[in-house]
Amino acid sequence: AEFALRQAHVGKNNRPDLYKETYKLQTAADYPVAKLTGKALTDYSNASLIGIAFDIVNRRWDEKMIEKIGLDVNKFPQAYPCDQVIGEVTREAGRETGLAPGTPVVAGTVDYNAASLAMGVIDEGDNSLVMGTGGVWGVVHSEPNFTKNLVTIIPAAYSRQKYTTTATLACCGALMKYFRDTFGQTEQITEKQLGVSAYEIMNLEAEKIAAGSDGLIILPYLMGERAPIWNPVARGVLFGLSLTHKRGHII
Repeated sequence: AEFALRQAHVGKNNRPDLYKETYKLQTAADYPVAKLTGKALTDYSNASLIGIAFDIVNRRWDEKMIEKIGLDVNKFPQAYPCDQVIGEVTREAGRETGLAPGTPVVAGTVDYNAASLAMGVIDEGDNSLVMGTGGVWGVVHSEPNFTKNLVTIIPAAYSRQKYTTTATLACCGALMKYFRDTFGQTEQITEKQLGVSAYEIMNLEAEKIAAGSDGLIILPYLMGERAPIWNPVARGVLFGLSLTHKRGHII
């Protein structure tokens, strides 16, 4: 969603025929809601990720900004609080999914927000680090404090009034997968023979190393980086590597 405006421009400039026929510009998270309810809409958190097109203080699309950047206001879906019931499962969706028709459907939220809500990260100063392929670290606050290199979004809890400032990282779990695939052949063979996850074996090796890895630092820019440098061509660095460091330090 962070690059949605750029993608919309690419579509408009390169496939104007498809752009003209487009009813609403939505994120991937909005699609299942539309299929379940028959309504094309979005939630505050996904809308806030889209960037300057959404006024996150007033919780509405900035029509003047949208027009200024050359897109059509009517193609942006109505945005709702994350916890608001916006419709029900239709009969057709019920037949296709097995869900009971009439089941209430809420607007939804982004993946990081859902994970943070599950961890109870809802009050001022609460923070969490959620790691998947990439990663997000975020802090909840009540005032709309914006920073140059971080991303401020609307959280799932108290989505009508609070904010979360996040550092979005391009490569977290993907880094471990890269190490396993490139340097963990023995672990992968053991996994096939004994049914023990290669990652669990790698974890055991890492547990033998003291916190801080004896000064070894990695800049995990293997896929470029988002916050705080926003550089798609940045590349990873192992800093401080010495002859005393072992595989476990790198893991």
